[in-house]
Amino acid sequence: MGEINYVVDTSVIVKWFVDEEGREEALQLLNRFFQRDIDLVIPILAFYELGNVLKLRTDVSLGSKTSLLREFFELGVAVAPFGEEIATRTLERAIEYNLSYYDATFLVAAEEVGATLITADKRFYNKVQRCPQIRFLGELEF
Repeated sequence: MGEINYVVDTSVIVKWFVDEEGREEALQLLNRFFQRDIDLVIPILAFYELGNVLKLRTDVSLGSKTSLLREFFELGVAVAPFGEEIATRTLERAIEYNLSYYDATFLVAAEEVGATLITADKRFYNKVQRCPQIRFLGELEF
């Protein structure tokens, strides 16, 4: 296993499966996971968010959408713990940074597992960039 832990949000995960800006960097991160250079962690919410993103994509067939969701499950990315204390902290971070509860879930997951959060969502990044554990995908060096 890798010594470096990263939490990735849905804006990064989508790029593993759909060709859009930032895909090369997202795939480099995924390849490092496959090579066991790093560990990746996600909150359980990531499965729901990816499903929703795929549902909304008009350029991907239904068969492809279900296949992509299955592939995501098969990657074996670790799921961050969740419970009452974490849910409360998530609400606190959402209020503190003026985030949706959903976005705050990824931030708290990174805090919980002592990881760096990687996002490709510039608006989210701009709101939380003062947090020491967040990095923007396009600024990572591999």
